Amino acid sequence: MAIYVGETGTETVDLAVAAQTFVTDYSTGPAGGWTPTITEPYTGGYTFTKLVTLAGTWVWTGTSSITGDVVTIQFDVDANVVPATAGARLTTLAELRRRAADNLFDLTTYLTTALGTTTTFIDVRTIQGETMNGRELVFTSGSNIGQIVRITGTNQATNTATFAPAVSVAVAAGTTLESYNKRSKGYQIDEYRRTINRVISESYPLARPLVMSSVGSFDDLTRLLTIPAGVEEIYAVEYQGADGFWHPIRAAQYTGYAGWTADQFNSQIEVGGPITSYLNSYAVRVIGYGRHQELASDADTTSLHPEYIVAKTTALMAPMGMDRVPERAQLIMRFDQQARALQTQIRTRRNSGSRKVRGV
Repeated sequence: MAIYVGETGTETVDLAVAAQTFVTDYSTGPAGGWTPTITEPYTGGYTFTKLVTLAGTWVWTGTSSITGDVVTIQFDVDANVVPATAGARLTTLAELRRRAADNLFDLTTYLTTALGTTTTFIDVRTIQGETMNGRELVFTSGSNIGQIVRITGTNQATNTATFAPAVSVAVAAGTTLESYNKRSKGYQIDEYRRTINRVISESYPLARPLVMSSVGSFDDLTRLLTIPAGVEEIYAVEYQGADGFWHPIRAAQYTGYAGWTADQFNSQIEVGGPITSYLNSYAVRVIGYGRHQELASDADTTSLHPEYIVAKTTALMAPMGMDRVPERAQLIMRFDQQARALQTQIRTRRNSGSRKVRGV
């Protein structure tokens, strides 16, 4: 999951069996090995948490004491810009893909009913009567979570599907999976990711997430502060005083006047006036607007309106599959109209004092 420096990463895993302990098999992070805090908030459910203090990738793998399940926790930590999304609904790339595929009649889900191998899985409820050859398969739980393979064979008599390439661990009973590219007339998993990210990218400038970012300590010799990537506009600049509280710095009309001004060509702000000597060495932060970031992994999240993303993604992908399934033509207008109607909900009502700090 993607989080930010100073936040607590949290992941919950349901292993069904209570009172288990965990042995660390592997861990790595920006500062070396680490261990999460593990609690059992409900019977058989285990929550893994860690307060992350450095940017980078934090990975921990451990084995449960009773069931022998291998659990992998990963936090991708960003140092620069913190979206001010407290209370906002966050949606994962995996959930957006599932919903778009469901609209396009391209999704099948599985729950394995017996132990398979590293190249097969068994589901007596779903693998019946229809070949699944050619479908892309992604593991959504278990030891192989996130791995993508392709179904190469289907045996209805044994309710078994064969896939390639082999995964690292034999597929256990109770594993959940999803398949795409139904009857080889659907869409590849990467097509969903690219289209979803296109929708997110093209939502700017209509949708501009609120962001808050540290810009370092003020130096009264240079009087300049560089705005980090991800911040497009700002409407407030604050400094943290000796009392520990954040105090506003007024906006100036012209460069050199008392207050802050924005240099959008160099992505900097300059502070002028008598306050500069007082501000020396104090931490400064900016509040403004950014862009919704594209999603790389299934666990990555966005605060952009999920119904808008799904509707727009469906409308864009339906024409790509009309030659394979002509009925998809009926989806284009329906979901395009839905996306247009939702534009009023994704539009950001910008602060009137907002100033560009990047681009022209």
